[in-house]
Amino acid sequence: MKQYLETATTYVTAHKQQFTVGIIAAVCIVVFGALFIYNQPHPPKLAYEPTKACDMLTPTKAMDVLGNEVISTDANTPAIASDAETATSRCSYTDKNADGSAMQSLAISVRSATNPAGITQNKTEFSGHKKNVVHSEEVKDLGTVAYFDEDLGLLHILTDKQWIMLSYKTGQTLESKPVSDVVSLAHKVLK
Repeated sequence: MKQYLETATTYVTAHKQQFTVGIIAAVCIVVFGALFIYNQPHPPKLAYEPTKACDMLTPTKAMDVLGNEVISTDANTPAIASDAETATSRCSYTDKNADGSAMQSLAISVRSATNPAGITQNKTEFSGHKKNVVHSEEVKDLGTVAYFDEDLGLLHILTDKQWIMLSYKTGQTLESKPVSDVVSLAHKVLK
């Protein structure tokens, strides 16, 4: 055994420079690898999970309003905003009516706060948007605050962590259903 240790010591001494270079190279590879992994883009950390619009306005709920056959469109996956404060998901349905002037459609957009700053952002922008709407009607007993934009036929609902926009329209011109019909749909969606 002593002979093996002497042979190994002699070999290491004779090749000391190669061992030193090899150790330095290995350390550099580990450091650069760690830096590479550390600097990879990471998805934002979300305090609150964003809501999927089609989980609120499900195909079943859409069929309750539009009939037994509906066509679903839009991506349901929430898109996180560049500031990572909010995430928006959209979902819409139309009936299979061949007559374009009688076709009905439902659409929902849900802007979810992903953290406390997103809640503040939703409240601030909701209030700012409401001030800019010329013809609006207050809606009671729906979310924290709600109003109907009469010009666009769009119901805006602010909840604790979400800003929900809901529409229920008819025909190619997308004429809005009466506010009472849209509010009734909203109650189904928020259940």
